Amino acid sequence: MEKMKRIAAFLMVLVILGLVVWAFILGITGSEYFSAALFLCILVPVLFYGISLITKLLTAKGKELADQAVSSDETKKNNVEK
Repeated sequence: MEKMKRIAAFLMVLVILGLVVWAFILGITGSEYFSAALFLCILVPVLFYGISLITKLLTAKGKELADQAVSSDETKKNNVEK
């Protein structure tokens, strides 16, 4: 899991750097797409952050639910044994 996170982070850095270089080139050439490139330079990192935050919250919630399920199963087993 840790290796997958590192690969995803590396890919995100590459995408963001690519967007910055793209915006820089469009700014130098005076292209009409420069404003779109700036918008994406802001939007993409915000989306990456949002996705990582939601993933972190869902992972924590999933672990919490799994722990509750295990504890309720153990309680049921103890009640059956008595």
